[in-house]
Amino acid sequence: MDRICSQGGHVISSLNARRTDRYASLIIAFLIFCSAAISVGMVWAPTHQERLQSIFDLGYFVGPTTQSLLQDHGLLVCFDQLRGPTDALCFHSARMPVASIVLATGVKLFGDDPKRIDVAKTLVFLIPLWISFFFILRFVSKDRKAATLCGLILFLPLLASSLLVVITSMEVEEGYLYGLLTLALVLIVFPFRRSTMWAVCSAVILELIFLSKSSMLPAVAVLLLATLFHLRSWRLRMVITLLVALAPLSWAAYQHHVSGRYSVGTSLDGFNFHKGNNPDFLDRYPTTNARFDSFDPALNGNRYFPNEWAFNDYHLSAGRAFALSRPTYTLIGLWRKFSYLFFSLNSFTATRMSRIPALLTLAGVLTFRLILWSAVALSLFALVTKAGQLRSAALTYLLLLSAYSLPYLVGFGFMRHAVVLAYPSAVFCTFYVYVVRAGANGYRLSSLAS
Repeated sequence: MDRICSQGGHVISSLNARRTDRYASLIIAFLIFCSAAISVGMVWAPTHQERLQSIFDLGYFVGPTTQSLLQDHGLLVCFDQLRGPTDALCFHSARMPVASIVLATGVKLFGDDPKRIDVAKTLVFLIPLWISFFFILRFVSKDRKAATLCGLILFLPLLASSLLVVITSMEVEEGYLYGLLTLALVLIVFPFRRSTMWAVCSAVILELIFLSKSSMLPAVAVLLLATLFHLRSWRLRMVITLLVALAPLSWAAYQHHVSGRYSVGTSLDGFNFHKGNNPDFLDRYPTTNARFDSFDPALNGNRYFPNEWAFNDYHLSAGRAFALSRPTYTLIGLWRKFSYLFFSLNSFTATRMSRIPALLTLAGVLTFRLILWSAVALSLFALVTKAGQLRSAALTYLLLLSAYSLPYLVGFGFMRHAVVLAYPSAVFCTFYVYVVRAGANGYRLSSLAS
């Protein structure tokens, strides 16, 4: 009789496990469908980049560098408004390569069709996000309540129109790294088996993050240290470090080949630094058009620059000299950047909308702020009161948050830069739910083989 009861209990628990697994799978499918449908729908909206006739017309140097790449000239772009009134200043190292390589591939596959390329790019770079959804929901699949709560947390960022603008953008670098940053954090904080395959996958993701945007170097350094912390083999740690270092070293070697200087950044870094550190910054920031391009000629002052690195060095020196000579002004500017990145509810796109769309945009920004500050509050609480994996994850998240924000505090940042933190913040919230529910239900934190 006891044996029959035992077998019956085993069958019931097995059926319950299958139901919860099926439920988690439905949530994964729902999240993938919603993210794809909303994003693709936004791309096909008549107002989305309605004036864009060619991929080569994209801004932020992306269009010209894509065209140059297809013509076998590397990432070359010449811009006549940055050098002087009579001739153009040419850049070989103004953009990181991922965006241009992706769009050049799109042109080869689909021709110069911005809509089709945008749809393809959007779906491809949603894949790291979908993988993150899959892993998180598989970890919490034993617990129906945890799966429901995690599904809700992962759905909320899709309500932020500012994030959707980033997801569907072909020209801003954030549109290529948001999913990679999310997946990198998932692989670190959730209890995967720390195998060689796991380490190599993490390293490749970190390389892609850096090659998408040079200012991600501090964030990549934090994520690399967190990855190495989970590895026991010193030999594997060395291999992974060298593998990640291969990206900035290769980029520096490329820059030396085409422009004569080794650098892990870009030749626009000094200019962006000067934009955020000059006597007129507080009068211009935050701006209402999400870019400072109209002020570029004033910063250059009709100076002649023989090459892109002379241009970079001048602006870096000018910005540094101003910051050191006006410390009070610089601190006020630093606080304004910090308050905008972490507290502001203003979105530049909302200023050009009618009342109802503007209210929807505001609701999206509020949703993003709710996720961000919930994650910050939970991580601080975990850092003080918890131990083990939760404390480690909290420290990793806070360090990532700081490292990601640092370049924008030194230079300047817009809402599109801040909103990239929506999904990494959601990842930490889901991990907190996972750990707390596991403790409440009395089961151990399980590992997924990798």
